[in-house]
Amino acid sequence: MPYIPRSTTVVNCAHCGTPFESRNLRRKYCSNSCNVLASYARTGQRANRPTKADLEKTVSEMKGLLDQLRREQLKERMLVLKDKMEVVVDPPAASKPPRRRTKRP
Repeated sequence: MPYIPRSTTVVNCAHCGTPFESRNLRRKYCSNSCNVLASYARTGQRANRPTKADLEKTVSEMKGLLDQLRREQLKERMLVLKDKMEVVVDPPAASKPPRRRTKRP
């Protein structure tokens, strides 16, 4: 049996209203992007997404918090080192002075 292509029909896109030709009678949208945009319009999913400015603000706030945390950690480390330096270690009682190197003749 030879292949017989289906006839095309002109259908209007359910989202943008643009007429397009389709061989499938169940097809509603002219393109995949119209399908996705119609889905966003139905569910309202797109409205909850943050804007680029919101994301940049959040990133800058996080960088500020990380800088503050690093400064606090450095202060704590410096205090620990200072406490270790204050501990006095008794030097050995009879230590000899270091020898001087002399040139050989």
